[in-house]
Amino acid sequence: MPGSGRTMQAIRATFHNGVFTPEEPVPLPDGCSVLVWLDPSAVEITHLRPEDREFLDELVQREAEVFRRLAE
Repeated sequence: MPGSGRTMQAIRATFHNGVFTPEEPVPLPDGCSVLVWLDPSAVEITHLRPEDREFLDELVQREAEVFRRLAE
């Protein structure tokens, strides 16, 4: 959120039965809404071809740059 004074934070979580569960406590109130970005490089997906993995890695980097700029 531009101008909100908040920064993005990576939170490692496990996805099971349709629910993301953080691995550590997070400083958020219950029921608040968050935007979740999935980082394909954080999970080993063995069926991807190397060129597909490279494409996904580049896409994640571009999206991260967009969010860095929005946070300024």
